[in-house]
Amino acid sequence: MRCPTGTKLELPQLNPSADISADRFLWRRELLAAVDRLRAGLHASRSVEKMDTFYRRAIDMLTSARVREAFDLSQEPPSLRERYGANFFGQSCLLARRLVEAGTS
Repeated sequence: MRCPTGTKLELPQLNPSADISADRFLWRRELLAAVDRLRAGLHASRSVEKMDTFYRRAIDMLTSARVREAFDLSQEPPSLRERYGANFFGQSCLLARRLVEAGTS
């Protein structure tokens, strides 16, 4: 290969690897085409689209400062925390309320 100035240009990265036969290379192309067809079919699927929406919502919740703050029950007055109950269930209910208020529902 020659560059525009006429000098010989060596690009060893573009040479096929000696350990990959032509048959294996063809098989890899066919496999890639099959994966591409499968991926295209999945992207057209309504259920995959819904799953993607749930993944995005989960990431939004994990990265939200409001949600992170909702987990800090110490922001609630001690009297309110006591009314919910000084036990796992009561504090979980309080946390659930705070998460809903933070927009995670």
